[in-house]
Amino acid sequence: MSVMSMIGNPNGMSFFNGSVCPVAPEPDFEFKVWAKSYILKELQTSSLQQIGDVCMERMEYLEGTLFNTCKQYNNISTPEAIKQWVLQAESHFKNVPNLLNDLLGPDELCDRDIYFGVVWYIYVYVLLKLKRIPNDNKYGMVFINLT
Repeated sequence: MSVMSMIGNPNGMSFFNGSVCPVAPEPDFEFKVWAKSYILKELQTSSLQQIGDVCMERMEYLEGTLFNTCKQYNNISTPEAIKQWVLQAESHFKNVPNLLNDLLGPDELCDRDIYFGVVWYIYVYVLLKLKRIPNDNKYGMVFINLT
């Protein structure tokens, strides 16, 4: 999904440490609902502090890897850069349970680049709700309605 199509997307754009997620979920993706479900599921075994810590650690990795990967492509998130980012993220998170399986069930499949875009949106929203990051020009969500 291009940046222009992301602007008109009701899911807006999701930022972490000044980087925008290069893959926006489809317009019907309800990341706010999924983020709340994620928090409720995790509260069964973790505190809000622990949930925030895990989301922050994972987002720092995802954003840092995206940033470093895009440096190799003139600081642009080209399709090849996104592919490399996804491969690195898959390797790093190979022992982490699939977030979408936990929320939707194992029958729900999506492309790996879409998966990490969804994870990015969910984690950023969780961090906003837990007040672990501000909603400013470096972190958070931006929504633009073009109608």
